[in-house]
Amino acid sequence: AFHASGERNYHIFYQLLRGASEEQKTKYHLAAGDSGGLELPNCFHLTKQGGAPQLREYTDEDSFAYTIKAMKALGWSDETIDNVFSIIAGLLHLGQTQFVKVASDSGQDAAGIEDTDALQKTSSLLGVDVEKMKQALTQRIVVARGEEIKTELTVERASDARDALAKTIYGALFLWVVDQVNHSIKWE
Repeated sequence: AFHASGERNYHIFYQLLRGASEEQKTKYHLAAGDSGGLELPNCFHLTKQGGAPQLREYTDEDSFAYTIKAMKALGWSDETIDNVFSIIAGLLHLGQTQFVKVASDSGQDAAGIEDTDALQKTSSLLGVDVEKMKQALTQRIVVARGEEIKTELTVERASDARDALAKTIYGALFLWVVDQVNHSIKWE
């Protein structure tokens, strides 16, 4: 989940951050008031790593409008479009989730959530229970011979789990979008 200087993450992240209306930014918890004066893409872990570069060929604002136009051309309802952007915003907030070292029940170092605000926003936008999201990010559960074994993750492993979860969710969303496009053009 690291990008070198000048590289961008998925374009839709930048389009949403730069092109969304103020109403959308508020709805998805992307309000510029939280940015400390920085441009929004420079405030999110998933978009700031490469320096959140602008593209020379076109703007993210224009691309966002074009993306919405394309979604509507595919016959997507406003609710479907909102759900897609909610997932995208949820992923941006998931990337903001940071971990701190805490002592586990066994006395080992384990990961705890540094600030639950990003986790709350992520869970709300993705429509999942915040406690289950916390558990998914800080514990590994293995079922062996019908018995569930929970292991606390270290801070490093929790960060890896966060990044893997974000990639998995984005990948599932991408496959769904491809399926919707194929369905609309009657691709078999």
